[in-house]
Amino acid sequence: MRRLIVNALMLALGACSGEATEQSVGGQTLARVNGEPITIGDVELELALLPPDLRADARTHVLEGLVDRKLLAQDARARGDERSAEFVRLQRRSHELLLAQRTADLVAARFSVATVGEAERFLTAQPQFGAGRRLFTIDRVVLPVASTQASEALLEALAKAPSIDELMAHLARAKIAASRVRQDWDSAEMSVDQFAVVDALRKHQPMFQPVFRKKAIQTEAIALVAERLAPRSRDEAMRRIRKRLSDERAVAAIKAHEKSLRKVSTIVVMPGKRQ
Repeated sequence: MRRLIVNALMLALGACSGEATEQSVGGQTLARVNGEPITIGDVELELALLPPDLRADARTHVLEGLVDRKLLAQDARARGDERSAEFVRLQRRSHELLLAQRTADLVAARFSVATVGEAERFLTAQPQFGAGRRLFTIDRVVLPVASTQASEALLEALAKAPSIDELMAHLARAKIAASRVRQDWDSAEMSVDQFAVVDALRKHQPMFQPVFRKKAIQTEAIALVAERLAPRSRDEAMRRIRKRLSDERAVAAIKAHEKSLRKVSTIVVMPGKRQ
């Protein structure tokens, strides 16, 4: 249903633009639904949002989906939903998001992709992206906020559990609800905080010793189950590093542009209106 609402908003936005003709916006008309056109441009846009390997066989399904979406949008319009305050706010938000993304794309495109030389220097300094890449198998036991009403003494006792299984048993006996999740942390994608957690876990004996981290919305116990070397080929590492560096450069450029816009703009926050 959320997807349908978003799609209906996109249709409404297109209908509000009176400066572009049907032909210039979407090209050849493939179908009409109660007189409203579905163009080849509409289909191509939907296909572009699909994974590349699914596009070849999806054209017919996409067109049928656009017909259904058009019918649902027309049904909402007939009820007068376009004139509701909620719809107008959602429409304005969608419009601003599209325009903001256009500016962000333009700013990011001004910066060239990272060079091979830059990627080589990065790989030399951080081998965990290539030949030194490792995968860390992590068990996370997450306690919701409601469960942290248990005393600090209980949490300390739980932290002494020799394994995640024993930790879960402690929690069950204390009638504290908790979920257990196993995941792999990739050294080529890990944050500084995650590396710090792994370093702390490596120092614990036995290796399953949980480490508690308290967050605003949950308390979690993290245990290092295993780690293994998972080297990438140099070509793959270089490709990923160049993309990472280029993405970071684009984000920095967008942030700088936002900062420059703030400097030349008048921004007034109404007194007493801060939330």
